[in-house]
Amino acid sequence: EIILEIYTEWRGGEHAWAVGFLFSDDCEAQLKTEENINYILLNPIDKEGKMRYSVNCKNDVYELIVLACHEVSHLSSNYHNEEYAGIFTDLMKKVLGRAKEIFQEVKGVK
Repeated sequence: EIILEIYTEWRGGEHAWAVGFLFSDDCEAQLKTEENINYILLNPIDKEGKMRYSVNCKNDVYELIVLACHEVSHLSSNYHNEEYAGIFTDLMKKVLGRAKEIFQEVKGVK
């Protein structure tokens, strides 16, 4: 949610969105748009059927942040091209500037 807020503050616009799960052997996360709603989907299970992430693990939280930035960046570009790379890079810089806030939010969710 914070990453989408940062993106919207920076890029403008309004985005109807929801979060959910994706179960796949080869996809960790995905942005899917249906009926003008952007679904940010996360695959919480690894190939062995175990939980992929823990909010108690700092590296897992970092990975979730990067995945969220990756998928939110697709709101501006469907393809992995130079435009997308620039948006992703700039969003990551903005998000890293608020990393402490994000970690505090994650701690509050536990």
